[in-house]
Amino acid sequence: MSNQTISAVVEASAAEFSRALVIDRVEYRALRECVRTALEILEIAVGTVRADPKLQAMAVANYPHGDKFAAFIDDPVEAIGRFDAFVDTDGVLRFLEYNPGICGGAFNSYRAAQVFLESEPGRRLARTARLEATPTPDLYVEAVREGCREAIGRDALTVALIFAGEPEAPSREMAAFAAGLGLRGGECVSVSVEDVTRRDGALWFGDRRIDAAFVMNWADMNWAGNPLIAPLTQTWMANTLGAAVFRGGKHLYAVMSDPSLGAPLDAAQRAWVDKHIPWTRMLPTGAATDPAAKALRTLVLERQKDLIIKPSLGRGGKGIVAGWAVSEAAWREAVDSPTADSCLVQERVFPRLEAPFDDSPPDQLVFADLCMFIWGNRRPEGIVSRASRGWLLNVSAGEAKAVPVLIRD
Repeated sequence: MSNQTISAVVEASAAEFSRALVIDRVEYRALRECVRTALEILEIAVGTVRADPKLQAMAVANYPHGDKFAAFIDDPVEAIGRFDAFVDTDGVLRFLEYNPGICGGAFNSYRAAQVFLESEPGRRLARTARLEATPTPDLYVEAVREGCREAIGRDALTVALIFAGEPEAPSREMAAFAAGLGLRGGECVSVSVEDVTRRDGALWFGDRRIDAAFVMNWADMNWAGNPLIAPLTQTWMANTLGAAVFRGGKHLYAVMSDPSLGAPLDAAQRAWVDKHIPWTRMLPTGAATDPAAKALRTLVLERQKDLIIKPSLGRGGKGIVAGWAVSEAAWREAVDSPTADSCLVQERVFPRLEAPFDDSPPDQLVFADLCMFIWGNRRPEGIVSRASRGWLLNVSAGEAKAVPVLIRD
């Protein structure tokens, strides 16, 4: 993908970056190996949930259409995923969640790196070492094309962004994806599910066959007569409902962290989890009744300032309650209130603080995460980092923004 195409669609921050997050090649390789281990253990957790109806019920709780999720348990590979992680104050990479299907950052991160390299600070840094911005836009487009070829035996010439209601204007990320697909002879269209039909194992938009599809809002779908529900053989779903629930639900972190949930981890894997995965437990929905649930509730109330509550199937920072940021009454309400979704409670991670990436005073330190993309469920490559002065590192919900990330040889 050309830089001109990306910059025409995805704009960086108006303020120039004063510095980048620079990772030495050796450190980058070590990071990829750590992420590969995380992916292996995540897959064990996924298999544990898929084999246990009780864990499936725990994962979806009262979520809309949760009773239908089991039909998607064996859904195929999705194009893109992303591990979100922090380097903590001890220098340990701590994995907070895994986002499958549609996850942001692939284009914004690359564009931020290009903006920095074209700036005076970037040119000065480039004179000292060879620097590389990971070509995540190319990886994104090629992952969709490759996934489509593997699934249905042909290229992704028509990719549809399917909405439950009226189609919306694509996000900057998806607009950039569409531009990259166009450079390779494909086209990306935004459509309402009401305008999508199904025949011969494929989805159709008018007389156009859809080769690959992203569903933009699964939870809002009307399931009666929905053409997306039954398996397809001639259209590839690039972000399946099964991936969203059984590979992307945050309950998987409880399955990895809590030995009582039965994930078959060996001693080395358990030690890895204890080091890299924050202590995570599922919260009982509603009032705690059995002794273990009561003990967990008591512990969670006592450790309010050390914990955060997250919806298992939440996205975009919605529904998160940070114990250190709310009153005791608000925390108690979050712990005891029945929810429409299952929730987990997770140990707070204290990230290593970074100097600002813009022209802010040097003493205005920021939080910056370190998130690696996963392509086709198996290939870790490319990093996005989001920086913020607040604790919520989500671009759509908080004040965070993507910052330049460069690999140094």
